Amino acid sequence: MIENEKLLKINTVKDRLKGDTLIAAHHYQNPEIVKCADLVGDSYKLAHLISKSSARNIILCGVNFMAESAAILAREDQKIFIPDSDALCPMAEMADIKVVEKVYEMLRSRYNIDLVPVVYVNSYIDLKNFVGREGGSTCTSSNAKIILQYYLKKNKKILFLPDYFLGANTANAMKDVNARKIIENGEIEDFDNDYVKEINIFLWDGFCPIHQQFTLNDILVLRKNYPEIKVIVHPESKEEVVNNSDYYGSTEYIYDMIKKSKKGSVWGVGTEGTFVQRLALENPDKKVIPLKDARCFNMAKINLDKLLDTLQAISDNKAEKYQVKVENNLKINASKALNKMIEIVESSRI
Repeated sequence: MIENEKLLKINTVKDRLKGDTLIAAHHYQNPEIVKCADLVGDSYKLAHLISKSSARNIILCGVNFMAESAAILAREDQKIFIPDSDALCPMAEMADIKVVEKVYEMLRSRYNIDLVPVVYVNSYIDLKNFVGREGGSTCTSSNAKIILQYYLKKNKKILFLPDYFLGANTANAMKDVNARKIIENGEIEDFDNDYVKEINIFLWDGFCPIHQQFTLNDILVLRKNYPEIKVIVHPESKEEVVNNSDYYGSTEYIYDMIKKSKKGSVWGVGTEGTFVQRLALENPDKKVIPLKDARCFNMAKINLDKLLDTLQAISDNKAEKYQVKVENNLKINASKALNKMIEIVESSRI
């Protein structure tokens, strides 16, 4: 079946479901998936819009933690599906809950500090449950600064996990904020008591393998070849990459910045390659160049065949294998962490 036939079949099945099924796609999805989507956005935009959707069936085209987050926020009458449950996120695997709880308790007891955890949404429900239980919040790359400022203004110290680079780059952009790595390769750092007083944010050592591929040399080469270029990168990148870029921000920020930029402008983009390719196609009046063609093979696991199979299974009431279910005992506190993020961000806009 060629692509157009698959798209037609997908739309036919969607119509059969009478508008009761919503397809949400992350920006890193393949262009043909984006064509089918009712919602397209970054992690925060999807979480926020899905939480307000009236659809009873939601298909999340992205990696597993995104579908799990949607399931945490879902109403009792909603079901969340993912076309391929093996679409995982390596970063989400980098913070084991037992180690996190050990480090958290060690920091509080050894140093007697008022500590709160903040977890990047690129994480699983066990971490979100822990964070909600301890009065913390999730965050995304689009709102990490807002979330961190919220707790710092309350004179809290923060354990930020799992992405070191999002935490470090966000802290670097804030005035008088001292962030230090608390764990590396499983080894917990041992700080002097007086030094701990100066630390505002304790960082985990996780990272995104895709965004770590970008280097300072990638930027220098592009600047040499295109003197007028503007470089924009994702904050999961190395600190020296972010520091030598013209702009940095979430996927949604990058999308909007280039979309609204002037005709003829030249952009070097440091984020997932499938997304950069789509940016170039959607902005033919600008030159959009990847710093490096770094692709997320987990995002690419979602394709038209799997989406069609998921829709057909929902239509036939045989979609159990695609449904994302979460344990109720974890969902309660995990939803607190996600809703706290939404509350903080939306109240900051008033």
